[in-house]
Formats: sequence, C-alpha cells, structure tokens
Amino acid sequence: MTPDTIIEKLKTGDSKERNEAKAALEKLWRGKDNTTMVKKLIKEVDTFESIRDAENKAALVGNMKWALFALARSDFESAKRFVITNLQHQSGKVRKAAVHAADYLIMSLYTDPESMGGKEKLTKEETKRIERDRARFVAFIEELETLHEKHHDKKYDTYEYITNLPPSPYKSIEMTISRLLDIPAYQRIYTEHKQKKGEYDEPEIPTWMDCTWRRVPCGKEVCHVCGDEATQIPGGEGHVSDATNSPETIFEEVAHSLEEALTMVRKHAEEMGIDITGTNNIIAPPKPKQFLLYRKVEEWHEAVHSIVEDAITAGSLWIHTEAAADLFWYTHVLSSKVYRQLCNRWSREKEGDLDMVDYDYTKRVLQECLTTLQKSLAELSLLKTGQKGELMLYLGRLKDLEKQILEI
Repeated sequence: MTPDTIIEKLKTGDSKERNEAKAALEKLWRGKDNTTMVKKLIKEVDTFESIRDAENKAALVGNMKWALFALARSDFESAKRFVITNLQHQSGKVRKAAVHAADYLIMSLYTDPESMGGKEKLTKEETKRIERDRARFVAFIEELETLHEKHHDKKYDTYEYITNLPPSPYKSIEMTISRLLDIPAYQRIYTEHKQKKGEYDEPEIPTWMDCTWRRVPCGKEVCHVCGDEATQIPGGEGHVSDATNSPETIFEEVAHSLEEALTMVRKHAEEMGIDITGTNNIIAPPKPKQFLLYRKVEEWHEAVHSIVEDAITAGSLWIHTEAAADLFWYTHVLSSKVYRQLCNRWSREKEGDLDMVDYDYTKRVLQECLTTLQKSLAELSLLKTGQKGELMLYLGRLKDLEKQILEI
C-alpha cells in the first residue's frame, strides 16, 4: 500500500479501510524508508480541517506519530497548535488521539544533558537548545492550564479522579497535563520554573489518605474515602481502604502509564533508526524484587502468611482476634510502603530529586505499620497457641528489619 493510499484511507475510509491503513502504516514505520510517509503526513496538518468525519480525523491524529515527532523537531509551534486544537475537538475520539499525540510532541524536546546522549560537557549551542526546549515544555503546560480553566465547569468539582470525569475537552486537557507532570523529569522542570516565579506551594498530603491504608478508617461522612464521596473512587463502593483500590494505587497507575508507553515507543524508534534520545531521561523505577531490602521484607511477609495459613488449617482461635486482624492487614501494607519508599530513595539517587512530602508521609506510615505489627505479634505471642514460637521468632526478625526500613 502506497503512502498516498494509506493517507486517503485514514482520511476517507470506513472502519475496515482505516484498520488496513493503520496496519500498513505500522509496517511502513518499521521499515528503513519512511521519509516519504513522514513528509506526506506532515502536509496533512495544514489540510486537516477539511476532513469531514470525526472517525477519520481521529484515525489521522492517532497515526501521525513519527510525522508529528519530525514536525515538532522542525516547527514545534505548528505541531503544538495541532495537538492543542484537537485536545479541544468536539469528538471524544479525536481528543483521545490527541492526548496520545502529545507524547510524540514532548519526546521531540531536548530537556536535559541526557537528551544529548549523556555527554559530560555540552557545547554552548547544546546548552541553549536545552534551555529553549525546557521553555517550550513549560509554555506548553502553561497553555494547557489556561485552557483547563477555560473549559472548567462547577459540575467537574464533584469528581475526585480524572478517570471519572465525563468526556469533555476539560478531561482530555487534564489527562494530558497529568500524564506529563507525573513523569519525575518533567515535573522537576515545571516545579523549578514555578519556584523561580515564586508560584510554587509545597503540596500537603490530605488527611483522608490515611484511610486508604489503615485497617480501621476514620468513618467520617466528610472523608473522601469513608463518606459519600467514596463512591467516586474507581472500583469501590463505600469504604475502600484496600491496597488494590486505594487512591494511591490509582495515582501510581497514572504515573506509570506514560513511562510504559514511552518505553515501547523508544524500542520502536530504535528499530526504525529514529533519534529520540530526548526520551532517555524517562526511566522507570526498578521492580520490587530488584531491591534487597524489599526481598527481605517480602520473605518475612511470606513467612508470617505461612504461619497464618497453618493456624487456619489447625482451627486456631487466635486468628479471630483484633491483634490477628492487624497482623493480616499491616503485613501487606508494610511490603507496599517499603517498596514505595525504596523508589523514593532511588529517585533521589538516580534523578537527584526527592519529593520530601511523600517521603516524610511514607516514613510516618512505615513507623505506624511497624509499631502496630510489633504490638500485635507481641500480644499473640503471649497466647498459648501452636504457633507461639514462630510468632515470637518473627517478632524478633521484624525488630531486626525495623532500623533498615526507617533508614531508607
């Protein structure tokens, strides 16, 4: 299928033809000779509004990819205008495609020395380019924030999470801002800009966050987790103090979504021989088991879990106590929070960046978990049970781990 045929099917074809064109285009992107396709797609930016059907517009926006990347490298303002215009389109499908197109727009920027291939010393020209591209990134976010306010409606204030917002330009713009600023490297650029302007206020952890991990939440009606607004939390009705449904988990999913996308994009680009070194500063944190301390904590967690299973099999009555309930609950919380804090430390060592608000909050959570677990294990160890010796053993091991955990 020729480049002209691909473009025509994207612009005017039905669902079947658009899918055929998309498949052909993906094959073409993976080939060595895709310069012609890039040039032809770039020309479509100027005539984009002539496409009548929203489905076809969405197809073209969603498949611009490397053409948009190339356009942004040569004419960033035109590429930016294309993305911003379509983020406000009346069709949700076009807006969704534009949200993902923004990834390629930002990947075109050289935002730090790593973007230049990790050189030890940059030329004056390279330094100026980084400064220029950082300014472009900041200007893009600020323009999105202005549009975000423009499209705001009071009804949106009742929604706690982006995913729950009704389809609208407001939602698409907020998703784009969130996807980008949840990446530590980009967040740091924007935060530094705000600090220089004296507009940055250190965020505070809301009190309702405690209810996302505590076994016994506050139970107040005004709480975002326990009260009426708890139903706004995806996957939950009423109280959702559970590690799998907590707002924290949802935040992390949003934070990782673009990182995962960019990882795949970089791999694709390498196959095509396209230079996207500007994305090298997007590095996902290590997996849990890559941290030695996490493996130690998880080994302790699994051992305690095994003790609990034996007690259940033996019909031991202690498993029905409050102390046992705390033990079951906080062993899970401890593992997840240890990993989170290890990622905070990794970010500081790797990126030279540390979110002190999250770090301090996570440290407080870890302290409370450790105190509660030691208390429950101590109480259970006093009971005459078949697991008494093992419970005492793992109380001691937890105390050995305590110092390492709090020193993360």
